Amino acid sequence: MKKPFFNIILAAVGMIMAACSQDSTISSEQNQPQSYTYSLQLDAVINGFGQGTTRSTYTWTNGTQIYLQFHVGENCIQGTAKYSQATGQWTVTTSQQIAADTDGDCEAYYFVNASGTSSQAITLNTQSIIYQDLEGSFTFTEDQVMSVKVLLSPRTGRVRFKGKASTKFSVSGLSFHTGYNLASNSFTTNSTKLSSAFDKEGDTDYYYVYFTEVNKRQLTVDGIGKGAFIRSFDETVLSVGQSGYITLPAADNIPSGWTLINTDNQKEITLPTISGVDVSKLRSHFATATASVTSLGNGTLSEVGFIYSTSSDPTTTNGTKLACGQLATIEARIASLTAKTTYYIKAYAVNERGTTYGNVAHFTTLSEEEDGTGFGRDEFGEDEDLNDNSSSDGSIGKEGYGDDEDLNNGSSSNGSINKNSFENDENWN
Repeated sequence: MKKPFFNIILAAVGMIMAACSQDSTISSEQNQPQSYTYSLQLDAVINGFGQGTTRSTYTWTNGTQIYLQFHVGENCIQGTAKYSQATGQWTVTTSQQIAADTDGDCEAYYFVNASGTSSQAITLNTQSIIYQDLEGSFTFTEDQVMSVKVLLSPRTGRVRFKGKASTKFSVSGLSFHTGYNLASNSFTTNSTKLSSAFDKEGDTDYYYVYFTEVNKRQLTVDGIGKGAFIRSFDETVLSVGQSGYITLPAADNIPSGWTLINTDNQKEITLPTISGVDVSKLRSHFATATASVTSLGNGTLSEVGFIYSTSSDPTTTNGTKLACGQLATIEARIASLTAKTTYYIKAYAVNERGTTYGNVAHFTTLSEEEDGTGFGRDEFGEDEDLNDNSSSDGSIGKEGYGDDEDLNNGSSSNGSINKNSFENDENWN
């Protein structure tokens, strides 16, 4: 009698386990994400950058996608609209089923120069254009056709930079969008420096960005040494949907509105000042010149020295440049001069702001008879410059600072955006 009862118990347990196994399978299938696809009638207007750029018709390319968020009651349902060039039709795929005869609000996002890393994330960069409508509308008919009406407008402004061709630059104070998450309907952003280089024409492509600090609306451009250029702009610059260009400063060319500051103390850097030249130890073929830097201009000296010539206004083109390192007090022995000749000389000093010059002095070398050496000029050979820090290569002048390399890592713009539209840009300088 016990054995049949035991068999009944085993059979019951087996049925229960089979039922649990079957329920588990059903639950697993129910947890799989589902999607629903409908025909879409899209009424989309593109509101471009600048005035007069609204377009009611737009040439969509095959595979174009517009990301939608349908507001149905308390729910927000994801949707992706996709265009087929072959059929000229749109379809929309939603994450949840939408009941027939439903209408409501929707959000729409359209991205240009972007890529999708997954079905839930869009990767963006400084040259990605974001169009959006946060107040669109939709209707879902009983015929299972979705109608969507949106006005797609830019999310940011756009700017391009101008400067010396083929030179590097680094700008901070701007932010750009780096991604869009469909599931959370949120954007990620980045505020790192924009480091790149001007093309051979001195332009960049467009950057689709906005000011990081809205109240300041300030740009900072890396300069030489401790110097950085700063400028604040009014609210018309880089406002949403506006397009313009900004000429960036350089040490030898600071456009109006820009200020060069010392990044250590945030105070303005001005040109250094330097005294006139004293000439001593005058002989027939050499003389000693001294001068002093009287102000650093809140910057750092990169070079000091003298320029001398037989011309009354010595310059780097008509005279000889004698660099003497970075000392505040300079002294140099000027050799290989011509006897009984009048020379004009001035001191110069260079900091991050540029080059400044002292007053011009003049002196006349002695004749060989007055000198009493009994030697001719040709017998002096090459005189030694006794300054340890001196250099006579004349390689650094005011004009040369525009070619200095910016040591910040940078990447060249890829030229992916047609520059013909540059003509419509506003001058934000």
